[in-house]
Amino acid sequence: MDNRPVFSRFLNTFKKGFNPSALFLELLVVFCGVYLAFILNNYNEQLKIERETKKVLISLKSELENFRLSLPGQSNFQYQKVKEWTEIANANNSVNIYKWRYIQPQHDYEVIEHAINTRGADIVDFDLFKSLLSLYTEIKKLEDVEDLVTDVAGEYRMVPSSLKKNGELYLLEQAHNRMTFLRFIHFSNDRARILQRVADLSIITLKIINEKFTPEELKQVEFDLIKAFAKDQLDDVPQERVRELIQQSFPNFTEGDIDSLIEELFNERNEK
Repeated sequence: MDNRPVFSRFLNTFKKGFNPSALFLELLVVFCGVYLAFILNNYNEQLKIERETKKVLISLKSELENFRLSLPGQSNFQYQKVKEWTEIANANNSVNIYKWRYIQPQHDYEVIEHAINTRGADIVDFDLFKSLLSLYTEIKKLEDVEDLVTDVAGEYRMVPSSLKKNGELYLLEQAHNRMTFLRFIHFSNDRARILQRVADLSIITLKIINEKFTPEELKQVEFDLIKAFAKDQLDDVPQERVRELIQQSFPNFTEGDIDSLIEELFNERNEK
C-alpha cells in the first residue's frame, strides 16, 4: 500500500497526467476511512454511555428500594412515639429526651447526587432528573429536621434531685424542659411526615427507573438486590419468613420466581 501523504500523491498524479478515476478512487478511500472511523467511534461511545447508564440505574434502584422498604416503618414508629409523647405533654409532663440524636449521614443517597450531577451527560433524562431532584430536596429536608431534633434534645436539662420540688429554680428547670419537649415533639412529627414523603417519592421515581429495563432485565436486577440484601440481613431468617418478605416487598414476582430465588438463596446459605 502507498503510504505517502494524499496531497503528495495528488500532485504526483498531475505530474504523470491527470486521471479523474484514480483521483476519485483516492478521495473515496480517504472518505470511507474517515467515515468508518467516525461511525466506530460513535458506536463505542454509545456502548460506553449505555453501560454507564445501566450502572447508574441499578445503583439508583438499590438506593430507592431501600427508601421504599425501610422508611415507612421508620415513619410509623416515629408517629407512634409522637403520639405517646403528646399524651405525656398534655398531662404537663416531659420525658428525658437527651439521648435522642441523629448523627449524619443517616441516609445513603450518594448515587442520587451523582445522577443529578450527570444531568447533561445523556445518562439521566429530564423526567428522571426532575423526579430525583424532588426526592433529593425531601432528603435534605429530612436531614435538616433530624439536626433540629438532635439540637433540641441536647437542650434538655437533668434536674438535680436535691432541688426543692416547689422551689423557683426547680420550677424554672421543669418549665424549660416542658418547652423543650414540646419543640422536640413538633420536629419529630415533621420527621415522621418527611420520612413517608421520601418513601412515596421513591416509589414514583422507581416507576420511571423500572421502565428503562426490559422485563427480564428488571427481574434479574431485583433478584440481585434481594440476594445482596439477604446475604447481609436475612442470614438467620427462616425460609418461610424470607418468602413472606419477598412476597410483600415485590408483589410482581410470580410463585415460580420466588421458588427459584428461595432455592438459590438457601443453596448458597447451606454451602457456607
